[in-house]
Amino acid sequence: MANNSIKSRKRNSAGIVMRTNHNSGFLLKLKDHLKVLFQFDCAELNFGIYRIMNYKRKEIEKFIEDDLIRVVEKEFEKYKTYSNKELAEKIEKIENKIKEDFGSDILHNGKLIEKYGETRIVKKYLELKKQIDEIDVTENIQSQVFNDLYNFFSRYYEDGDFISKGRYSSKQNKYAIPYSGEEVKLYWANFDQYYIKTGEVFKDYEFNQKGWKFVFRTVLADVPAGNVKGNRRYFFLASDEPVKISNKTCLIKFEYRMLTNGDLKKYPVKTKEGKVKITGIMQDELNPILKDKIVTFITPLEPKAILTETQDEKTIIEKHLYKYTRKITSDFFIHKNLKEFLERELDYFIKTEVLDIEVFDTEKERYFDRHITRSKVVKN
Repeated sequence: MANNSIKSRKRNSAGIVMRTNHNSGFLLKLKDHLKVLFQFDCAELNFGIYRIMNYKRKEIEKFIEDDLIRVVEKEFEKYKTYSNKELAEKIEKIENKIKEDFGSDILHNGKLIEKYGETRIVKKYLELKKQIDEIDVTENIQSQVFNDLYNFFSRYYEDGDFISKGRYSSKQNKYAIPYSGEEVKLYWANFDQYYIKTGEVFKDYEFNQKGWKFVFRTVLADVPAGNVKGNRRYFFLASDEPVKISNKTCLIKFEYRMLTNGDLKKYPVKTKEGKVKITGIMQDELNPILKDKIVTFITPLEPKAILTETQDEKTIIEKHLYKYTRKITSDFFIHKNLKEFLERELDYFIKTEVLDIEVFDTEKERYFDRHITRSKVVKN
């Protein structure tokens, strides 16, 4: 059951495989996903829901970085009489003794069990080898906890949105809906969510970098009356003083309005053939042009260097422009009872995915108690 893709391993002087960072693959994947769910990339924002999330951010970060692995390891301690390192040290001592008694080649020529299997020292050696194999299996099952949690939360998060689809299985019949025997049951994708008309769309967007505060502010907004859908609106730089710098604060002002003929010349979005697009323009296509214009308007070298610094293949200004221009076009929903929904879904998940009897082979049956512990840890 050892899986070299999820852990780095090396051998000690006794030839025993040692982990240098067990659980690393699944654990890191889960941590990264939880940070996306809790919007850690928005930690510097200080308005609306972000301010509330920041209030608990340190506690959430402590759970993700420390408490999570500690809780999982504590539940699996009962299956480990010794640590991998302690067993390796014991085996190394016995191997040295075996070499003294039976010759240095005895451990490598396949005759150890055949000739000396009944001796006390060889029995002890084989027993310790079995224990280290047991630890290997246990830690692989333990690592599955992190993968289970990742798979569970990934089911309901898609393209930045929480989708409350009731899952039944990963097999043919994937979804299930709450049903109490009614003659007719009407159901839709966001059945158990309330639509929220946010009032924070045009509030300041602030972030801090290297002692500088950067503020995006919409100073003009042309929106359809009564929230009626009309022609597409876009972000453009404000026509009057688009960038203002004072006391290490860089204020960048925007207008949110429909596209004009003048904008087609000032913000030319081109097709693959090099022609200027007139229709079907997306905000993400305008953002690179906005970025270049913003940088041009910033004359001091320090804030210009900060905004053009590259992080994860995108400049800082590009990353924040994407967040700012996206949040205004997002619909927000609140789940009526998220705790009850997730608890119900988790019960389904454990029964159909974690403890799916149909996929249990002889090896899994042998360690069924560990898989029971795995399921309890996932649930709690």
